[in-house]
Amino acid sequence: MTGSNRWLAFVAFQKPGERRYFDRAKDQVLKVPESTDQPTLPEIVPFTKEEQLNWRREFAERIEPGNPLKEKLLHSLCTPSPLHEFSSCLRLEPAAQNSWYRFLSQKVRAGIEDWAKKNGLGPEVQLEHEAAVDSAENERRKLYSVLDKIPVNLLLDLTVPLRWSVQGKEQE
Repeated sequence: MTGSNRWLAFVAFQKPGERRYFDRAKDQVLKVPESTDQPTLPEIVPFTKEEQLNWRREFAERIEPGNPLKEKLLHSLCTPSPLHEFSSCLRLEPAAQNSWYRFLSQKVRAGIEDWAKKNGLGPEVQLEHEAAVDSAENERRKLYSVLDKIPVNLLLDLTVPLRWSVQGKEQE
């Protein structure tokens, strides 16, 4: 199981009626409907939204007093879409965004390590933060940086191929 798949199994919110398990023999995460027989495998319980909000709050509180980013991040956590708003604030501050990713990686890694120990799983289950994931994040940041400079009226004229829309839905 790749590090990014494992990462998502713990970080992405579960769909209603779905449970996640780790199949050590196949080295993969299984998504199983609650209505079916549950396997006798270690269950992965993703981090809750509250846990993830607390991590963001903890990160923001660590920023030095007087830094406007600290107030922006703390305010973002009080909005109707706190996870999205928090990310939007960080996109404008690449250095802070990199610090956030390191902070988040430490939190997720610690949670996965704790889960692995509780389930009698060895070190091979530990999160490996792959260079490919970092590279994809860097590319995403560059893209957002470019998109942030384009006026909204021009962004609204962009076309998106239907194939991309359909393939994106199938991968969720």
